[in-house]
Parts: sequence; structure tokens; C-alpha cells
Amino acid sequence: MDNELSLFARGQWEEAYRYFGAHPAESGFVFRLWAPHAREVALCGDFSAWQPVPMLRCGGGIWETTVADAQVYQSYKYRVTGADGMVRWKADPYAFHADTRPATNSKLYDIGDYAWGDDAWLARQTDEDAPLHIYEV
Repeated sequence: MDNELSLFARGQWEEAYRYFGAHPAESGFVFRLWAPHAREVALCGDFSAWQPVPMLRCGGGIWETTVADAQVYQSYKYRVTGADGMVRWKADPYAFHADTRPATNSKLYDIGDYAWGDDAWLARQTDEDAPLHIYEV
């Protein structure tokens, strides 16, 4: 994991989505967020009646918690207290699913059994240096 976090710090870890965000665990979901300058991070969502669930600082700016009662399609956000003491509600930058706008919550989703249908598109991708086009962020 140290090598991956070193790659992440340099912006070169291409599979950070496998670690950060919300992922199914033995019971519930495990949540991980990179917030290196945060004083405190809590998780809020449908599974906690939107009451803060404290996250633990794990080192390297990573915060983590596991919620046993979390279920697919439930909404959630991170409640981040910044170094300036301000509280900000943040969607999960590594979420696999999100509410439809104008809502801004992240939603729990398990991509483990997702049937990808992009084989033809992937076959056409031959130039690794081609620009990345993002429709909406």
C-alpha cells in the first residue's frame, strides 16, 4: 500500500478508485477519503439518519470508517472540518453513483457484478496520449 500511496501523492496511481470511496465490506461498506489538511471528517447518510459517523485518521491524509448498516443506493456525504475550522459537506470524489441533479449526494453502489459494455470502445483506443474529454464534472 505504501507504493500505491506514493504513486497517489505524485498523481500517478491509476487505480486509486479501488481503494478510495465507498466499497462493499463483509458487512456494510468501508469508506475512505483523502483529506490531508482536515481537522476532522465525519460520514453522514441515510444509514445514520444523516447524523455524523466519525472517521478515523489513518495517516497520509486518509480518513476511514466502516458502516455495517450501509446498503446499496443509500445516499451519503462527507462532513469535512477544514484547517480553517469551517465545516463543508462534500460529495465523494470516488463515488460510483450519484443523485440526479439538482441533488448532490453520493450514492452507494457495488460495481463488482456490473456488466461493462465498452469492449468496442476500448478496442478503438490505441493512442495512450490522446486527450481525455470529460462531459460533465
